[in-house]
Amino acid sequence: MQEQATDYKYIIEELKADVFAISYLGAIDRNLLALMAKNIEEKTAETTPTATKKIFKVFIELSQNIALYSAERGISSDSHSSGQGIIIFKELNEYFLVFTGNMASKSDVIALTKKIDSINAMSHKELRDFKRKMRNLKHTDMGRGNIGLIQVALVSGNPIEYKVIPLDEEKSFVIIASKINKN
Repeated sequence: MQEQATDYKYIIEELKADVFAISYLGAIDRNLLALMAKNIEEKTAETTPTATKKIFKVFIELSQNIALYSAERGISSDSHSSGQGIIIFKELNEYFLVFTGNMASKSDVIALTKKIDSINAMSHKELRDFKRKMRNLKHTDMGRGNIGLIQVALVSGNPIEYKVIPLDEEKSFVIIASKINKN
């Protein structure tokens, strides 16, 4: 699903206008992740410990994607260059929703969407086997550190949703969402 846009700032305003429990826009770093994780834990205190753990794992994986791969860079609170994007956590009636958005190059978007489509086509067992295979590869062979989205699908038990909004010939705004069931 794609929409044409000239500026992604309106997308962020649209996302923030909705009702949400936690949101952040800016550079992603460890300090921020720790603070947001604590807020998520507080917001999910009424749910089961299993759901809280799943939310936390999905939140960390999706946030790290921004920190590592966003085409837009910013200075984090620890004065390092870090990926910039938006993180939103919402509680709905039947499930929790963690979604992130960031700018990405055209080549990164193509690779990302192929990877997500491939992950979404796998069964739980196939995902587990694929994760083990990726873990055993050398870093240079696209192993290690490349299991985040696989982990998101395994932990959430739901398909990873995404939306790509082209900004120009070279960049797009990518939104990745994961639904975590309450039960």
